[in-house]
Amino acid sequence: MRSRDSYKGGIPAFLSTRPVDLRVVDLRIVDLRIGVQCAAFLAALSLLATPGTSQAQPVDSFGMGSRSVAMAGAVSADVKDFSANYYNPAGLAATDQLRLGLGYFRAHPNMEINGRSSHLDPVSGVMFGLIAPGKIGGTRFAFGLGAHLPDRRLARVRTLPRLQPRWEFYDNRPHRVFVGINTAVSPWPWLSIGAGMGFLAGSTNVLTIKGELDVIEADKGTNLEHGINTDIETVRYPLLGVQFHPHDDLSVGVSYRGAYALPGILVADFDADFVSSFIDPFDGILAVENVSTSLYSPTQLSVGTSIQTSDRLRVSAEVTWYDWSKYVGPIGSSDVILEIDLPDDLANIVEVPDEIAPGRPIDANFRDRFVPRLGLEYLAHRNDNIDIQTRLGWFYEKSPAPAQTGAANLIDGDRHVASVGGGIRWKDLEPWVKGYVTLDAHFQLSVLPERIHTKDSLTDPFGDLVAQGTIMAGGLTMEVGFD
Repeated sequence: MRSRDSYKGGIPAFLSTRPVDLRVVDLRIVDLRIGVQCAAFLAALSLLATPGTSQAQPVDSFGMGSRSVAMAGAVSADVKDFSANYYNPAGLAATDQLRLGLGYFRAHPNMEINGRSSHLDPVSGVMFGLIAPGKIGGTRFAFGLGAHLPDRRLARVRTLPRLQPRWEFYDNRPHRVFVGINTAVSPWPWLSIGAGMGFLAGSTNVLTIKGELDVIEADKGTNLEHGINTDIETVRYPLLGVQFHPHDDLSVGVSYRGAYALPGILVADFDADFVSSFIDPFDGILAVENVSTSLYSPTQLSVGTSIQTSDRLRVSAEVTWYDWSKYVGPIGSSDVILEIDLPDDLANIVEVPDEIAPGRPIDANFRDRFVPRLGLEYLAHRNDNIDIQTRLGWFYEKSPAPAQTGAANLIDGDRHVASVGGGIRWKDLEPWVKGYVTLDAHFQLSVLPERIHTKDSLTDPFGDLVAQGTIMAGGLTMEVGFD
């Protein structure tokens, strides 16, 4: 067992441990209170050693921009608004207008495990972006910015016991900030090329507690001070895209989003003097450090096409490959140091473990997946002043997670997603706006059918698991284009 002085805070790279076990071996009332209070306090601190759920960014879960979401994200070949900063940065060069966009969306997950609600929080946030075009000689280029900001918190991490069942992709996953910054160039009318970076933020959190703890009368004789120190760190990953336009009614898009893994570090350092009028004072320390992957998204490659089949109907189809086989799960490793210098009159009453076994990673064993997408856009009405469009979309996401037959419980299910939406564009707005104003809306329904996870062991603490759920999401997006 390492001594207190040897603890340097540099522990491996992943997560979770056992709670501190202070066993009470004597049932005399005073001794029982001592054991219970010590155990409860230290066990509460040890919960910091449990893993948070891994996740990706919110736009991976629910899309970006009402038009793109209503078309099920099948827009890599035909995206021109600020959502191009996520779907395909090459689309930024498709316009010669300054475009500003602002939107809001909200999603309500209703997920169940064994017939009980998982109590996942609603997800909501503001999306905004811009496209600033220009020309160098005869070559068109554009700069773009797209962002999602949660309106309830900048980031959410809910820690769970190491093996507790959790919805791997729908718990913490959407509660994140996303920012994409890109540039695009169109050297020829039939070709656009875009590139940029996506940004996400994570944190290292250190909790320190020091002072005196009265083990008999905790509410009267306890004097503890605590502090929390958080360091924000950023991860960056590449965004690349190409659009080909071999014909006025046909376009082809290819987009690439790089993988990223954001480490999540939790450190707890408890250093207290245990005091009481009934026993001699004694010292105790608890140091916990966990390093996990709190945020992960795989490499993604999308290939799509968009065809204007008539003056009113556009059909878009796309396939996205996800490199899930390299997925890094949230259950990593941890180390714990517990040292309590018990006085002689407690040595036979409270048992302090000699060592707390470190937690080590559990492989997720995810598999690569291809996700098909289909989107339809129909021009319902057009005149000199206004355009009205309706949209439909569908995609199917087969779960990359295997059936959870062992100790891990990273719950997921196949996802069937249908979307519907529409938009109105006002074109004749002078003298107020020399350009146009568009208002788009969307509604999205995700259905995760029942999936049964049959455990190999009859002594599994949770037993077989039955998981299913639905997610309803909707939003609005407004865009202003300036000629």
